[in-house]
Amino acid sequence: MATRINWDRDAGDGGLSSNGVLLLWLARPGNYTRWRSPPARNRAATEVVEEMQAHGLHYHTCTCQYLPYAILKIIAHAFFVRPTAITRGISRLITTYRYTGERYRRYYGREPPASPRMTPESGWESAEAELLQLCRHWYTLDAIMGNSEMALEMGNLLD
Repeated sequence: MATRINWDRDAGDGGLSSNGVLLLWLARPGNYTRWRSPPARNRAATEVVEEMQAHGLHYHTCTCQYLPYAILKIIAHAFFVRPTAITRGISRLITTYRYTGERYRRYYGREPPASPRMTPESGWESAEAELLQLCRHWYTLDAIMGNSEMALEMGNLLD
């Protein structure tokens, strides 16, 4: 059975983690909008796979995770490129962001904060602590998706 790898803790040699690469890619102008268009996802996922490989993260692209790393590095790109792992990773980030925002609004009756309010002097506000517990990358994802999510919701209301 393959070992499950945490996408937040898989960085090697001081590089980015898998989620770090996903967030970096999503934050680039136009990429999140492109991702939301299903026909463009396969090409976009392939770009992310290439970027992960550039950061030394090869295991997301291979169906044979039990092989030694040296062999994976040689064969991963040539034979086993699997952008479905990337699709699942980005979908997980988007779903977590949406769920956390909805839960926060329902429970606290207000919009989640757009930027951290925690300071060393004031400590955590319990609502903000829960927000970050549910979605570790909330502030990064909100900067990427916040306006477009609101625009999407407004578009749905107007339809």
